Amino acid sequence: MMNRSDGDALIVGASPGGLTLANDLAARGIAFRAIAPLPEAVRDSRAHGMVGGTLRALDKVGLAVPMLAAAKKTRSF
Repeated sequence: MMNRSDGDALIVGASPGGLTLANDLAARGIAFRAIAPLPEAVRDSRAHGMVGGTLRALDKVGLAVPMLAAAKKTRSF
């Protein structure tokens, strides 16, 4: 659950990387505030792939392999 009060960290953006960071901070008991520029949640995926930074962040919390296994495979963009 996202902390809506002031915290020790500010996360800008609710991308996979931002949400992974929020989850990691919450698991460590670190207070945070997450903000996103959009007025409401996006209901569909705007991602067309995962970049190295996102994969490294997901790997640190043990999620890269399961997410890649569940991902839809494409031949090209």
